Amino acid sequence: MPKAARARGMVPGAVALLVAAACADPTMPSRALLPEQSSQQILTPEVIDFLQNGWPEGLFDGDVRLCKTTEEGDPGGTFTFTVTKVGTGVIGTPLITVPAGGGTVCETVYTSTVLNADDPEQIVITENVIPNWSTQDIDIRRLLLLAIVGGNFPGGYTFPRLNDALNLGDRSATVFINSDMVRVVRFRNAFQEPPPDVCDFITFGRLVIEVGGEKVVISGNAGGFNADQSIKNEFHIDANDVDNHVADAFSYGPITSGPLSNLLNSRIVTGTAKNGVEVELRVWDGGEPGKDTDLVYVKLDGVELLGPGGQFVDIGNMQYHSNCRGPG
Repeated sequence: MPKAARARGMVPGAVALLVAAACADPTMPSRALLPEQSSQQILTPEVIDFLQNGWPEGLFDGDVRLCKTTEEGDPGGTFTFTVTKVGTGVIGTPLITVPAGGGTVCETVYTSTVLNADDPEQIVITENVIPNWSTQDIDIRRLLLLAIVGGNFPGGYTFPRLNDALNLGDRSATVFINSDMVRVVRFRNAFQEPPPDVCDFITFGRLVIEVGGEKVVISGNAGGFNADQSIKNEFHIDANDVDNHVADAFSYGPITSGPLSNLLNSRIVTGTAKNGVEVELRVWDGGEPGKDTDLVYVKLDGVELLGPGGQFVDIGNMQYHSNCRGPG
């Protein structure tokens, strides 16, 4: 099919003249447009009789269109993507904003000018992680020119032209594209309410646990918020004559899995010590006096210092405080 017959923005009258000429051509296949299929898959190719219908939805030769769909009632959100052309690298980082209430917003992120007779281009679209949003499904809609399907062009849509792929785990879609095809890639997301801020805190004053004849000493506090919404904390884990001092925790909250997760008001705090050691501290205030009632679990650079289930303290006491602490 001549490129002039598929020029961008062609007016309906011009298309009608071309249709009249094409109808006299006995080699032209019968016109067909396959119906759109359901989502969550690579959709059955849709054969487009361009002279009869044109590309749908304002699409043009070689377009790769990216669509974002959110569910009814979801808040508004701005979603970021990385578009990569295999053999070239990153060619775009589009942002798509869907307004509150849900819906679908689309934009064209790439247009191929490669002919079907040449090697198709391979485009990978990856959705970046957005807090509180999960990717529910991805679908790829494939639109093909009827003339090429009917054999007017040598080779038709041979490998790898229809080998599009998606990976929900990686939030990515791979499409093959040339100027005789169009791709529409849709990502559907759902909003998940973030957990409420945990504003309680735990203090622990010189907890001593003996491990292999050596003492591990833990002291400090964690929990609550500073004025900049960072986590209040200051604690030390002295082990093997090394002071692992954490002054800036990057997480604090209830324990939902793993050691101490089955205990009421047990808490986990994580951070990087000033000496560069990655610290994970899990504590549980089991009541008074502390000895043989309070549990502690420690991981330093991935090594479980007190075993897989933690240990009761030998000396000292910790105190769980259910009230919030912070500015004001």
